[in-house]
Amino acid sequence: MSNNFYYLREQDAIVIAEFEGDTLYLQDIFSPLEVNLDNIIKNISNKEVKTVALGFSPSDTGSYCVNLLQKDDTTLFVMKDKEDLFQNNKLMFSVLSHA
Repeated sequence: MSNNFYYLREQDAIVIAEFEGDTLYLQDIFSPLEVNLDNIIKNISNKEVKTVALGFSPSDTGSYCVNLLQKDDTTLFVMKDKEDLFQNNKLMFSVLSHA
């Protein structure tokens, strides 16, 4: 995984990403500044990339397609009065937070 870390000096951002075929799996971005996700994707992508899969919830989900992810053997327990939080919002736990 050490080959999947990138430092983008212009954005002062550390990006964790993986390339697989024509897909860029953008696991997470760390920066002391607010970054423009589209600029990060442009700077880290190559001409083979046709799809970008985010491993986190972007601040602005309006310009991205959201697909339901279902995996076996994963369960999230939510308090009874809080289930609408996930049903009504496009949220996910960062893939780096999964144990």
